[in-house]
Amino acid sequence: MKTRKLLALIMTIALALSLFACGASEAGKDTPPFSKVSLDCSEDDVVKAYD
Repeated sequence: MKTRKLLALIMTIALALSLFACGASEAGKDTPPFSKVSLDCSEDDVVKAYD
């Protein structure tokens, strides 16, 4: 009985990890916000870039 519970726990963890791992490859494809400006830009430059 304990082996069934342990096996069910391991299978649940493996299934959860495989489901969450599928979305991880998509995360790096989008560009981050404010990528067109740098820290040296003024507030006016940022507003002009994103209006």
